[in-house]
Amino acid sequence: MNLTDAVSALVYLCENSSPFSGDHALYSTVEFVRGYPLGSMDTPTVAFSTAGGSNSPKGLGDYDRRRRPRVQVDVLADDAMAAARVLQNVRAAILADYNHDGDSEEIEDGEPSRGYLLAQGVKSVTIGEANDAVWDEAGRVKRLVADAVVEFFD
Repeated sequence: MNLTDAVSALVYLCENSSPFSGDHALYSTVEFVRGYPLGSMDTPTVAFSTAGGSNSPKGLGDYDRRRRPRVQVDVLADDAMAAARVLQNVRAAILADYNHDGDSEEIEDGEPSRGYLLAQGVKSVTIGEANDAVWDEAGRVKRLVADAVVEFFD
């Protein structure tokens, strides 16, 4: 597992989890992208971009295979409430994937919403609180930025 694969797994999970794969007017139109959106005005968009790793010190001869890099989550929407709702549903999709009950027969384990991230090697995802940020000077696009820590093993 590497960071690129971990981000791709997050994007795939979100694209294929409810409500993003349903017919809700806002959530079904959300576009998930890998990497910083680079001035895009497309809304609603959720972008997952790498933001660096940890600076934990290691002693001579230490080898830690556990990685906890930071991922920046940018949510672009037409208004602040829509951005907050989209981010909350991203959190809910990740939480539902980790907390699946394994009782349903319709979906195989390891599919989105059924332990997909664990099956891909992503051990945990922690999304912090979001902050408002400026995206365009005219204020046409509202932006929320949150840090996420993704834990996986080499």
